Amino acid sequence: MGKFFVVSGNKIALAFLALSAAFIFLIADKTSDYRGNQRTILLASAISSTGIQSIEGLQYKDSSLMKAKYYTVRYEYSPGILSRQKLAGKIERKLADSKVKIYVSHDFKDNFLIQAYNSQFFYDILVFDDRVMVTVNKKDA
Repeated sequence: MGKFFVVSGNKIALAFLALSAAFIFLIADKTSDYRGNQRTILLASAISSTGIQSIEGLQYKDSSLMKAKYYTVRYEYSPGILSRQKLAGKIERKLADSKVKIYVSHDFKDNFLIQAYNSQFFYDILVFDDRVMVTVNKKDA
């Protein structure tokens, strides 16, 4: 009878260990989701504080968080209403108004690139002929 209790006790301990591990993985997964959501909210608010989304003619298309580090928002616009250069100029004015410093502003053949920063964030903005992609990343402390 003693042997049965030892074998049964090992099975119970093993089952308890398996349940504990499953619980830990579940909690860890939920915690990373929460941190990802917090980061998304922080980075989305960094974009909205620039006021880019309020430029007339821009329509929100999509957003994504890439590798829990970069947050990208995509907008569409009608090239018949705004040219790529005029839109880039409006974006630059919005950035300047919100105290974001531009360190690259260049018109390429197929897009207009604006790279900027403030005390907390880096911004990469690509203006294409029919869409705008705004990517933001938090500066490491």
